[in-house]
Parts: sequence; structure tokens; C-alpha cells
Amino acid sequence: MYSKLSVAGAISRLSPCLYRGERAKIKFELPDDAPKAWRKDGVEISGKSPFTLNQRSSWLFQLIRRLPPSDWQRYWGLSPETTISLFAQQDREESWVQALTDACLLHHDLSWQEALADWWLNNENASSWKTTAGRHLLQQLPEASLHKLMVPLLQKRQYLLEDDQAATFLLCANSHAWSDELTLALLHPFKRFLAGGENPFWNIWHYARLLKVLAYQCNPGLINQLNSDWTIEAALGQRWQAEIDRMLTVIQFRAKMIRTFSHIG
Repeated sequence: MYSKLSVAGAISRLSPCLYRGERAKIKFELPDDAPKAWRKDGVEISGKSPFTLNQRSSWLFQLIRRLPPSDWQRYWGLSPETTISLFAQQDREESWVQALTDACLLHHDLSWQEALADWWLNNENASSWKTTAGRHLLQQLPEASLHKLMVPLLQKRQYLLEDDQAATFLLCANSHAWSDELTLALLHPFKRFLAGGENPFWNIWHYARLLKVLAYQCNPGLINQLNSDWTIEAALGQRWQAEIDRMLTVIQFRAKMIRTFSHIG
């Protein structure tokens, strides 16, 4: 992991290279040769002059990944979400958002971690969450952040989650307890799907994984609500009968264990 770049002078290193135009776009103005100050900051310079665009971009990438993300707010006066979008508009979106991700993890900036996670959740074509650092950031989000981001996302969605989405990964990659709102927001659309309200040919077998996570993370006190309103008679529902039964069995067992230990106490 890169060492932290001292805030003093960091923006001055980047200011000749980054420009936010009137239409909120970033323009990279990279020097032909690496400034001596960048070399002192630990930027690794490979190759010899004349340097290619990729080589010169790597210098900027190294600086961005070490700069505290909150400095961008002070520098541009923009929200983290807007700043992330500006970087993501560049060619090789994955690389620039990767640099911001590394910076978030390096400086333990929760507000920026939430902003990055929210950006990935709401931009389904984004691929930068699939990197090692991106997955690590999603995995280490605290419980409050999980509910803050996922509940409104699920409540406003009109369709089921897809397998290759940051939201699916986030739900399966954390061991946090789920709130009742999160549990119901995930399960209600699935019940509607089985009742025939959605495309029956949509590949949703990843929901077997989501139901398993739900069974262990939800509040067992919801068992009555979770056990109701299933339309199993339809052919699509029958194909999911075994998965639903397994989920409900685990929740019923957890509820029974809680009642047992409460009597002992």
C-alpha cells in the first residue's frame, strides 16, 4: 500500500494537471517529464523520456491514490458523489475510480467509502467495484452504512437484483445483521416475481445465495411475515420451493433457539 501523501503541497502538485471546466469535466494536463517534486513524493518513474501518455497517466494515478479524498471537496467545493462521477467520465474509468478507492482505504474516510459504494450501487455498468480494493471497501462497510445504502436502493427498484451487481455482492459479502426494512425490501419483489409478475425466464438463481444470507442475517422475529404470501402453486414458485423451505427452516430454528435461551436466562 502506498504511504500517505502529506496534504501540504499535495494539491499544488496536482493543480497543474487537473482542471474542472465550466461543464464539470476534468481535463488532464500532464507534464512531459515528471517534476522533481513528484519524485520526492515517491512517484515511481519507469522508462525514459519521451514518456508515453500511459506512463505519464501513471504518475497522476499514484498521486491521486495517496491524497486524502476529502481534499477534493476543499479543492473543488463539490460533493464526493460529484467528484467520483467526474473521474469516472474519463477514459479507463476503472483506473481513476480505483485510485480514489485506494485513497479511501488508505485514509479510512467513511463518508467517501459510502459515496463510492453508493456510486457503484446506482451505476450498474461500473466495473471498478470488482477490483480487489473495491470488493474490500464493500466488505468492510459498517452495518449502519449497509442499511443506509441498501434499503432505499431496494425500495425504489422495480426489478430484481442481478447476479453481477455491486448490490448483490454487498449483501452477500457482509455478516451484518439485517434490519426488518432491508429484509422485507429484498424479499417482497422476489415474492412478486414468483407470483408471475416478472419475466419467468430471467436467470435469478443467484437468489438462492441471497435467500441463504437472509436466513442467517434477518431478524427471526419476522418469521410470520416471511412465511406468508408465497405463491408456490405456480410452476415458477414450485421450482423455488426447496430454497424457500430451507430459508424458512433456518429462520424458524434461530427463532426457537432465541426463545430457548431467553427462558434459560
